[in-house]
Amino acid sequence: MQDSNTESVKAFFDQHAAAYAESETHRQGNDLQGLLEWLPLTSTCKVLDAATGPGHAAFTLAPHVAEVIGLDLTPGMEAQFEKKASESPYGNRTRLQIGDVHQIPFPDQTFDIVVCRRAAHHFHDPLRAMQEFARVLKPGGHCAIIDMTTLDDPLLNATVNALEIARDDSHQRALMPSEWRSLAEQASMEVIRDERWEQAFPWQTWLRPVSMTGSESQVLEIILRNTPEHLKQQVVIEQDGKRHFLKRFIFMITRRKN
Repeated sequence: MQDSNTESVKAFFDQHAAAYAESETHRQGNDLQGLLEWLPLTSTCKVLDAATGPGHAAFTLAPHVAEVIGLDLTPGMEAQFEKKASESPYGNRTRLQIGDVHQIPFPDQTFDIVVCRRAAHHFHDPLRAMQEFARVLKPGGHCAIIDMTTLDDPLLNATVNALEIARDDSHQRALMPSEWRSLAEQASMEVIRDERWEQAFPWQTWLRPVSMTGSESQVLEIILRNTPEHLKQQVVIEQDGKRHFLKRFIFMITRRKN
């Protein structure tokens, strides 16, 4: 199961690496500004950007720290990361390491800060990943998790995840906020900030890079037809006469206990 998920993630992001590098919804966002405002960044900080992809978070942080190492499972992201590094005046503060968040290839207590932005729903074992984040952090170091979430409602959570998996079979599971807090505690980290927000994406924007007319879209319509109306209304909304996907996010900052 682990190997199958790993290969699904690699295949999906290898295929769509350039699209994620150019995606406006990934290149921008208040969550990137939140990283700058809410993390204790200093000129001596060493940062790990876990599951960095093309490096949107890494290059946001680079001007404010000593070094950012981007960790990613997908070799296809390397060209996108290096392209951004060549275009950034702070590219010399960054580098990419191919590796798995479930077995981070760095010694204990290497980093002052770990960041993981919009990626954890692809992890087959999020507790193991959180434990690895805590392991490579120095005592008192901070970890920022930004990911899609749902309300603390198991039925709604199951509905959202079914839709996300139909769109992208490398998706594993978006966790509920209560589950994230539990994982932090199990990884010996204390939660010091927990922000939530909602954002309605036009249906086509949410689907990207998947086609509106592809087989994935057909499966989505079948799922929606079989979803109880009270759950569907929590996920699919109409704005300006068009269908939107209502996505919820969590921004959680934890600190490793000494």
